[in-house]
Amino acid sequence: MNAGRTEKTLEETLTLLPHAYPFRFLDRLIEINKTSAIGIKAISAGDFFHEVDGTTGSALPALLIAEALAQLSGLVMANGRSDCPGGAYLVGINELHLKRGARVGETLRLHAETIIAFETMARFSAKATIGAKEVLKCELTMALSQDI
Repeated sequence: MNAGRTEKTLEETLTLLPHAYPFRFLDRLIEINKTSAIGIKAISAGDFFHEVDGTTGSALPALLIAEALAQLSGLVMANGRSDCPGGAYLVGINELHLKRGARVGETLRLHAETIIAFETMARFSAKATIGAKEVLKCELTMALSQDI
């Protein structure tokens, strides 16, 4: 791994991510720094949120993939800051493009990178991939919460 990046388990990120089961959509944080992060979401048969599609079987809904990317982006915003005890929250989604769903047994690799950041808001370029194939991409606008 590169200097300045660190591998963390889900438990080590709990203080930064205000979500709890079943609404936490990050299984693992692979890399994080002040401007970007990479995380993992494994799709399992035990997850409660599957859509049933007659052609593809059980799939993770696109908006929940976007939520996983928002959680990852929020971690980037809160990383290393002590002035945001409530973490960050999703303000908007732009240019969401879904290429295909993520099915049971697949693992999403989530990427979030800052496009522009201000004091309490930032815009991220975010994408989810399975292997080398892009599943979803979008731009996310995030804001820091000043409340607990």
